[in-house]
Amino acid sequence: MAGYKPILLRITGIIFFMLSLSMSLPVLARTAESFAFLIAEPQLCWGIFYVFSAFLLLSFFFMSLFSCGTAAIFAGSGGFTQSVWNCGITSLVCVSLFLMLQIITGITEADSYIVSLCEISMLLLLVYDAIVFFSLKGEKDFYWKNILFQDSNSKLCLKVYLIMIVVSETACFLYAHRLIEQ
Repeated sequence: MAGYKPILLRITGIIFFMLSLSMSLPVLARTAESFAFLIAEPQLCWGIFYVFSAFLLLSFFFMSLFSCGTAAIFAGSGGFTQSVWNCGITSLVCVSLFLMLQIITGITEADSYIVSLCEISMLLLLVYDAIVFFSLKGEKDFYWKNILFQDSNSKLCLKVYLIMIVVSETACFLYAHRLIEQ
């Protein structure tokens, strides 16, 4: 990468990493609430739906952190060119699916805060992914159509994502039990 592109990608990665990190508490709270609903309410189908939608939200959160973090640290070099793009697009897809499910099932007053945060996040991810695309499009190992996790660094991000999702879902499930017991 030549000239201003690595600097632009690092600065963009740092800014969007901080913005993504600010979503941590609402995302984890939503995940814990969905498990609490699944445990406490007799409506099993809606409980599974809420857990699935919270899973999409948590996936958006981790993938956006991975994309922005690797952009900030490596600036699209060191073999992390494709993983920055893959994680960013996966994050955008997850938040879009979450919003679509919320709109289809109806947005309640309790959901309005997280939905507005996700709408803002989706718009910011569109800007971020556009910046990533234009910064990386001249690189020899960047394929914008290839969003599968095939290269070694994308696979590494996927492995870390799987570990983080298991740990977070387990912790939120255990915390939901504590919420119900109180």
